[in-house]
Formats: sequence, structure tokens, C-alpha cells
Amino acid sequence: MAIVALCGSMLIGTSASVRAIPAIGPGCDARRPAVAHNPGGPPLRPQPANAPIPCGVLTGFGGAEARIAVDRSGTVFFNPAVADPGPTNCVGRCAHAGLAITNDAGASWSFAESPTGSRVDNSLAADPNSGRTFWIPFSDASPTLDVRVTSDGGATWHDASACCGSAENPHVVFAGSVTYVCSNTSYFGGLESASGARVCSKSLDGGATFTLVGTMLSKPVPQHAECLPKGEVFGAVDEHYPQPAPDGSLYLLVRCGGNAPSSSDTEFLARSTDQGLTWPIVHQVPLPPVSPNDLDVLRVDTAGNLYLFQTDPATYHPLLRTSTNGGATWGATWDLAAPGVAVGHPGSEAAGLFTSPQLWFAAVTSPGRVAVGYYAQELGQTRWDAELTETWNALDALPVLWSGRLNPDTVDLTDAMTESIGNDFMGTTIGPDDTPWAGYYHSTGFAGRLVRRH
Repeated sequence: MAIVALCGSMLIGTSASVRAIPAIGPGCDARRPAVAHNPGGPPLRPQPANAPIPCGVLTGFGGAEARIAVDRSGTVFFNPAVADPGPTNCVGRCAHAGLAITNDAGASWSFAESPTGSRVDNSLAADPNSGRTFWIPFSDASPTLDVRVTSDGGATWHDASACCGSAENPHVVFAGSVTYVCSNTSYFGGLESASGARVCSKSLDGGATFTLVGTMLSKPVPQHAECLPKGEVFGAVDEHYPQPAPDGSLYLLVRCGGNAPSSSDTEFLARSTDQGLTWPIVHQVPLPPVSPNDLDVLRVDTAGNLYLFQTDPATYHPLLRTSTNGGATWGATWDLAAPGVAVGHPGSEAAGLFTSPQLWFAAVTSPGRVAVGYYAQELGQTRWDAELTETWNALDALPVLWSGRLNPDTVDLTDAMTESIGNDFMGTTIGPDDTPWAGYYHSTGFAGRLVRRH
């Protein structure tokens, strides 16, 4: 792969500011450190010491719906990367679309070309245990998914296949030594299909081969009796996919309702202890009295604590509730957004569709360790920013959050082509060195992180 060295204008911040803080990395700006605050509250006074420093770089490649992953060696993978001139003039398929990869925190990026040319609806995930990274380029022309695997930072890729080829935005899940590729089987009817199922394929050999296991969700007849007569709610862009627990079991949110989310819906927590073969309901999950046009997000930490992320129906802020007893009870609701900002969401949606009103994405690792990236806008500002909020103590009675703007004044995350922000989703992850990363785009991919100085 040819290395694309970003010129000085591609690095975020001036060359002088980068030279002033060489120990932090490219695109870092120590002049505007992250701000500490409690959930939903103003900045703390005084501010604690050792605030994380925001850093951000442009990949140099065109972008769209962003996903980001960091492998065990610290290599960062950013999807998508479009090398065509434009760079977003190609819609869906491009002549040269793929991944952007950096081994130096974004100072330079290489390019791995996709076999399908898809610039949207791909899957990307790094296994924290094995060091492998999984990439599934979207293609609707094959009955199976093309699962690409690298264990050397993207220098070489090996191919496998899993169900199902019509899948848009499949998910890769790691539970100990088992790798799951989960996807929808049909998109007949559009983003919120009228029929089909959500299934998982599992691999016991590191992704070399996959076998189909049990069905999680289905339409029009649901898998779970709790959803009768309504049905199960899932579509092309939601996050109701398995989440691994440290004992190897898998948790899953099950939403019961109509074709799109509604305030009359009910929600349940299912848990599989047989590697995805069955998904029995274990608890009901609390829903707010007014539901956004969106589905919830579940994460599980390395100790088995549960994190339920929801969208505020009025402000679109990311909200968080936690459970330390397997979902039997849930704690208070925390507003994770930075003080005084509006949180971005798609500008318009068709009635009855949930094409994703959220434009935030959450990652969880060790107990209390949470990061959420989102598009934000300060009061009176026209520029849209890349915001990243993190905490180490989300399980405490009153967590301390750190929020930082990753982009400088010169980078506006408004898409120059559509005059909107994002597409259907963005990406956030926490690397093996405990650094949170998030991926965004306007017409070029943008990757940022918060760096802790000690």
C-alpha cells in the first residue's frame, strides 16, 4: 500500500503548535484542553488538573458514514476512505474506496482498497484479545458477506464468508475466543424492512471460517413472545446487536413495537448463554415516557456491568443509565453532552422511519470507562464540531465527565455537499492504551482523540 503523507495543511493546528507539544502527537492543541463537568451540569470550578488534550486530523480521503477501530498495536483504521476525485461525488459505489490506516496517530495515512468500492454501510472492528481487525465491505451482489481479516495492521488481508450478503451495516462481536458476525437477512421494503431476520454467524478459528447460529430477531413474526402482537423493531442502522460479557454470554436489547420506534413500545433484555443459539428474555428495560425516533444502545464492560445509552427526545443529547446487577435494576439517567452545546442529528427524516436521529456513538471498556463521540454546536455558532466526552467513573454516584472539541476553528464538520452533518452514524472506540478515538466527516474523513497527560 502506498503511504499518503499528509501535508502541513492536513494536520490540524499550525505547524508551530504541533512542534510545541511533540510528546502528545499530531493535530493536538493544548491551548483548549477538555473541560470537566458533571452530567448535565456546567464546567466544574475550579477545573481539575491534568485535563485531556484534544487532537484531530483529516485523513486526506473522502468520507461518509464513519467507523473507527484501533488494534492491539495501536494501528488506527478509519472507514471509509475514498480516493476518487471529488471526493464524495460517487454515491454508494466508487472506483477507489476503502480504508484509511495510520500507524503514527494520524500524521500519515495509507490506503487499503475495498473489493466492492462501497463508501457506506461497511463494518469495522478490532479484536482487543487477538490483535485481528475485521472489515466487511458492503456488497449486495453476493449471497454471503465478504469478511476481511488482518493481523498485521492492514499490510495483508485474508478473506472468509458469513451470512448474509444482503446485509447493510453488519456488526462484528468478540466474546473471548469466539468471533460473531451478525447481520440482517433481508432489506425488502427499505431501511425498516417489512420482513427478514437478524442472525449471527460464529467463528471458533479467529475468523477463518463461520457457521450460522440462532436467529435473534425476525419480521413479521417475532422471535420473542413478549413482542406479540406488535413485532420486533429493527432496521438497517440500529445498534440492537449482541454485546459480549466477560463470561462469554451475550446480551441483546429487544424492542417490541411497530415499524419504527414509538412511545408505546416496550423493551427487554435478552441473554444468550449458548453462543447465540437461543435468546431468552431476562428483564424488561425502562423506556422514557416520550421516545425519540430512535433505538437504544447497549454496552457491557469487562466486569459485566451494563450501560444503556438513549437519545433525549428534545435535545438529542446522549443519555446514560447503568446496571450493576445484569439489568435487574438501573441507576439514574445522566446527560453526557458537553455544557452549553446543541447535539447534531439528521436534518430531516421520512415519517415513520428511524434512519437514525442520533449522531453519537458510545464505547465502553473497563468498569466506569466510557467515551461517546458526537457532533456539537456551541450557542450562536454556525460551525459543527467534533465533540468527544469521556469518563473513568460512570458507575459512581456523580461521575466526572471530560468533554473536548477535537477540530480547530478552521474545520467545519458540516458536509459541503449536502449541507447537513454525518450520514446514518459515526464511530467511537477506546484503544488498548485507553485513548478514546472518534471518527467524523464533512467531505473528508476526520479522526480525533483525547490524550491524557500525566
